[in-house]
Amino acid sequence: MFLSKLPNGVYYIFFFDELGNRHKVSTRCKLKSDALRFLQQFRQSEHERKVKLQRVSLTQFSDDYLKCSRTVLAPKSQESACTSLREFVRIVGDIPLHKVGVKQLTKDYLSKRFKRYVHIAGMNPKLHFHSLRHTFATWLVQDGVSLYEVQKLLGHSSIAVTQVYSHLQPEQLHATVNRIVVSLN
Repeated sequence: MFLSKLPNGVYYIFFFDELGNRHKVSTRCKLKSDALRFLQQFRQSEHERKVKLQRVSLTQFSDDYLKCSRTVLAPKSQESACTSLREFVRIVGDIPLHKVGVKQLTKDYLSKRFKRYVHIAGMNPKLHFHSLRHTFATWLVQDGVSLYEVQKLLGHSSIAVTQVYSHLQPEQLHATVNRIVVSLN
């Protein structure tokens, strides 16, 4: 942690957090004596904040989340969340929650890990992580979910993108036509 005066004449405190990210805070002071007083108070408040900060492991977080979500999630969603969190802990380990970052879960990391397991399982090497997204959409359409709902779930900007899956529901078209009741009396 250090104090530095920028070209605008104001002193700033520069410091690194627990993850090594650099931050700066304005003291809003142009006099060094005022900035030093601010720095002393800032150090004290930072120390108190760090003492209050509770470190939670990924397993603890998972257990607490699942316990709290029982009243909110449907049973299948609860089961899905439980499986996902258990697998996540298995893959990255029971690390402290504050160390879980985006850097660990990059697209490449997931894709390469998925490809590795596909290879180990002796499955078709053409299977990609993105195939799971297509499978999800296909199952939804085959189960009778509207293309509009599938579009929203997949985050497609246009229904035209989602219409790729429309060929999967020809029996639904037949059912729609069969709903027409013609009275020939």
